Amino acid sequence: MAEEEKQEPEEQAEGEAVESKGKGKVFKIAGALVGLLVLAYVAATMAVPGKPKHPRFGAPFTVPMMLDDEAKIPVNLDENNKTRFLQMNFNLFVRCYDDGYVNERQVDPNYEPFLRSRLIAVATSKKIDEVLGGPAAQAAFLEEVREHIDPILFPVHVGDTKNPLAAHEESGLMPGSMMDRASFRGKFHDHTLKVDAPKKTLQVNDGPVVEFTGEESNLAVPTATGGVLYLDVSDLDPEFIGEMHIGVHGRINQVLADELIAQ
Repeated sequence: MAEEEKQEPEEQAEGEAVESKGKGKVFKIAGALVGLLVLAYVAATMAVPGKPKHPRFGAPFTVPMMLDDEAKIPVNLDENNKTRFLQMNFNLFVRCYDDGYVNERQVDPNYEPFLRSRLIAVATSKKIDEVLGGPAAQAAFLEEVREHIDPILFPVHVGDTKNPLAAHEESGLMPGSMMDRASFRGKFHDHTLKVDAPKKTLQVNDGPVVEFTGEESNLAVPTATGGVLYLDVSDLDPEFIGEMHIGVHGRINQVLADELIAQ
């Protein structure tokens, strides 16, 4: 009996050892499975990249028309033998891809001269009642101003150029001098220009294919939606074949009168 009693602890110890080993195997298998799942998740995440986010215009914001928000533009009106003049300044309600783009345009030395020239051309044809003849007249005038200065603040870019007047580095293609008169105002990341220099053809998205000779500095290129843009192909690389984005980086939604005073 004593021997049997002595053996019981040994049998119990052996059972505990077996059970412990069994649990150890279970834990190891579970750990391995967890590890495999983690590796599979990481591999799947790395193997299938997320869909790139399509660039969109940001929230609208208001900016002065010129860096010097105290600057005024005096214009002689078409009244009393041009002796009456209008003093004007505006704020602009805009949307764009990058808020910093507006400031980059305003520090461009070409921006203010073009802006003043266009505003003078618009206002000198007006009589006082067409500008300050009531809410409807003023709203119509401000909308006309918006249409004229929108292409100056947000010009069409041909390819990924920082300066909108510069040539696309790879192809040599650049905006024509009449680009600010273009009716095409599409968003830059939504439109593609297809160029085949050997065949001498251009095409915007799925619009008409336009042929050229290579000497044109203001080639009119229609789009599928009826808009027209102007391109300078005179320095186009004769061997270039490719595509590039084309369009504006923002838009003026509304022109707000900061100062409109007639004298």
